[in-house]
Amino acid sequence: MRISVAAEQVKLRAGTLTATLRRPSRSVAITIAGPAINERKSLAAAIRRIRSYNRTHRRKHTLAIRIRCKVTDATGQPTNLTLNTKIS
Repeated sequence: MRISVAAEQVKLRAGTLTATLRRPSRSVAITIAGPAINERKSLAAAIRRIRSYNRTHRRKHTLAIRIRCKVTDATGQPTNLTLNTKIS
């Protein structure tokens, strides 16, 4: 896992990643890869089915995935963010 700004504390508990920054920042990029993130078996099966179909067909199928984040500022005000992405 990599964070683009200086973090004072990073915790992972019960499937929730909490990163406390040393100072305020306008933007933060967090990269999570490898064994740090796991998908459900049903999602992995759906991705395998779509990729198998797309290899042999002209009309490609996609799978929409939504990742939700909750960002809390220094005053304690939470903001919900959603990242929508498609896998083909």
